[in-house]
Amino acid sequence: MASAEGIVPVADIPSTVNAVRLAGMLRDECARILTNWSMRITTLPVFRAVPELALDDLQQNMPELLDAILMAVSLSPYEYDQTPLDAAASRATAHGEMRASGFPVEVVLSEVQALQREVRNAIWRLAEGTPIPVIHELDDRLNEVFELVERSSVTGWVQRTFDQMTSPIHGEAA
Repeated sequence: MASAEGIVPVADIPSTVNAVRLAGMLRDECARILTNWSMRITTLPVFRAVPELALDDLQQNMPELLDAILMAVSLSPYEYDQTPLDAAASRATAHGEMRASGFPVEVVLSEVQALQREVRNAIWRLAEGTPIPVIHELDDRLNEVFELVERSSVTGWVQRTFDQMTSPIHGEAA
């Protein structure tokens, strides 16, 4: 029987534990991340054009989306549980659907990209003394999750927009 060496990846357990610990610290920073995200988003022209937009309306489901993202990021890359990734994708799809009724798709993408920047800023705030490979591991997972979130939010936006375009006009017989 042949050796499994070279076939099965060798886990860097200490590095993974540190990355998971850092991801947990990120979850403790949710309020600050959302506050910074909100300040960044309100500078977008589309939101400046709607000064009466309440903070709750601006943030809509962003706290839940951020929580789902951070849960997905906090998983060890050696875990096979897709549930946190599915939850992040589902929340992102719902966010895209909600935004479709009043905002263009590029705004949805800008929101997600701004959230990713704020999460990355939080990583660097919290990472003092953390080995660089650990930060890179977490950053790689962050990129993977945010790529999924971007695709899912755009999918939700497109689907809602398509549904609105193809649904019969209210009051007309179907």
